[in-house]
Amino acid sequence: MKYAVAAIAGLAVLSGCATFGGDMVVRVSGRVPTGQSDDGGLGCELSMLGESGNVVSSKPVGRVFSVPMMVVAGPEPKGYHFIVQCRDGQRFESDVVQISSQRSYARHLDLGELQAR
Repeated sequence: MKYAVAAIAGLAVLSGCATFGGDMVVRVSGRVPTGQSDDGGLGCELSMLGESGNVVSSKPVGRVFSVPMMVVAGPEPKGYHFIVQCRDGQRFESDVVQISSQRSYARHLDLGELQAR
């Protein structure tokens, strides 16, 4: 009986997060073009920027990456974009990506190849 109550409570919390929003983990994957001074894929940082341009989250990455990132997502879509800054000075950006707690397929964001800026 305790397990059934715990399972029902857990489902209620999960459905509430999908309806009202909250912390959500998304997997962000992509790659940046290989440069002439490629350092073996080390020394880059991926930053997630919100609509206001503020950094929401950052992670160290290589030139090919797939990392989990935390975002506060509500039922209405919000635009985020991603920047990869490498140690050699190269900078790459993604297009704006819409994230919402209503869209379960948005939990994995494949950015493809980011463009040099």
